[in-house]
Amino acid sequence: MKIATHHVYLPAIATLALAFTHGGDARAQSYFIAGLGATPEYEGATDRQTIPFIAARVSFGKRYLALDGLTAQANLIASRTWEAGPAVAFIFGRNGSVKNSAVALLPEIDDAVHAGFFVARNWSGIAAANDTISAAVQLTKDVSDVYDGWMLIPSMSYSHEMSDRITVSYKVSFGIVSDKYAQTYFSVSQNDAAKSGLSSFTAAGGVKDAGFTFGWTYAIGANWSVNGFSDYRRLLGDAAKSPIVKKGGDADQFSVGLGVGLSF
Repeated sequence: MKIATHHVYLPAIATLALAFTHGGDARAQSYFIAGLGATPEYEGATDRQTIPFIAARVSFGKRYLALDGLTAQANLIASRTWEAGPAVAFIFGRNGSVKNSAVALLPEIDDAVHAGFFVARNWSGIAAANDTISAAVQLTKDVSDVYDGWMLIPSMSYSHEMSDRITVSYKVSFGIVSDKYAQTYFSVSQNDAAKSGLSSFTAAGGVKDAGFTFGWTYAIGANWSVNGFSDYRRLLGDAAKSPIVKKGGDADQFSVGLGVGLSF
């Protein structure tokens, strides 16, 4: 089973985890979520694939270690309102097995490892007794010599406990990338244009996408739950203008998923 690039579906996984860990002190609990989803084959692709997804957290009071999709974070601050610490992200590359015949002729991109940090601020009980608003930013840089660029992801989330069983969450996020990121994933050189039939194109960095994610959790017991998400992401700027997206691709990116969660 092939796995999609993390920056397509990671915001959805993070929102699913937000819905699962609703309500004040509940954020300190430990949990594990596993399931399946459908997501674009690569950024800008029309073709879709089935993916596994995992979200997990092990808490030590207010501090925690968390895995959301292919990003791991460690919160080092013992605070109810602030979270901050190191972040590591794994990004799958793109190879010649993609279904788009033109994109399949482009040079393969190796898997990349990012390292950096994140900061988040949480507010509880703003609009209702059992709600949480979170503002976060994550900055990571390629440390695997794949393209030596960086990615910044600011986001704003809101979760609300609608009943004893149902919790919903909403998240808005943006992807901001460096020139080297954009050139690696969205540019087409003149030689590659001749091979693939795509137009040559040099992509510049900036705001790569804007996304909205809806997540929900339905408790089926003291520790078990069913969790789902739907994610819409619109590619912007040079990412949307790239022939990789415009010819046979789509700037509108959709992902959905369903999983089972266990808290402990």
